[in-house]
Amino acid sequence: MAMTPGTRALPIVIDLTSDDEDVKRPRTSVHAATPSVPPSEAIVQAAKSGNAIWLKEILQTFEGDLTEAMMKAASNDRYNCVMLL
Repeated sequence: MAMTPGTRALPIVIDLTSDDEDVKRPRTSVHAATPSVPPSEAIVQAAKSGNAIWLKEILQTFEGDLTEAMMKAASNDRYNCVMLL
């Protein structure tokens, strides 16, 4: 938003106090709001990022094509994941 001459920006105020209203608000977790990723996509993401622990977990139940995951792991120098695949 552009400011015109002679106007001032309003300060941003962050309330760090806790009151009764804060306690009544429902809390959500990040994981609950995150949509689930299909296993084939999760394997590619894990291989690309080099997350061998996550990759091992997914591979225990996955029975599909691993070509794309292998290519992503190799092209990103994730040799530990290439060996798992």
